[in-house]
Amino acid sequence: MTARAYCSVFALMACALVGCSEKKLGLEGAVTIDGRVVDDGTIRFEAAEQAANKGMIRTGGAVHDGKFQILAKDGLPAGAYRVIVSGYRKTGRKVTDPQRGELDERVPMSGRETSADVTISPENAQKVEIALTSSG
Repeated sequence: MTARAYCSVFALMACALVGCSEKKLGLEGAVTIDGRVVDDGTIRFEAAEQAANKGMIRTGGAVHDGKFQILAKDGLPAGAYRVIVSGYRKTGRKVTDPQRGELDERVPMSGRETSADVTISPENAQKVEIALTSSG
């Protein structure tokens, strides 16, 4: 084999080992459960179908005042995803935490995580609107 052929084989092997990744999209948007803004919580995106050669594709972040933002470096390639949210709402009361002092009391918005299917594309990645129901 020539040096050129070795370089081509090496490049293909490196691409297969590391993964020829698609462009990751930063995500930004809003989250509601049963029509109410999620005051605080977490959001997770998991690929609807896992490709055998790419492994688990997922990312997540925090939700504050109904908004979330995931930077491109932690983002996702375009595609179909399951979005899972654990949401909390403020009660209007204060509680005292021995380590952090006085805090807003928060209670779960539903008895479990809530999820739905979404499609992420370059056109909607910066305005993802997630409206969940606690029954779904």
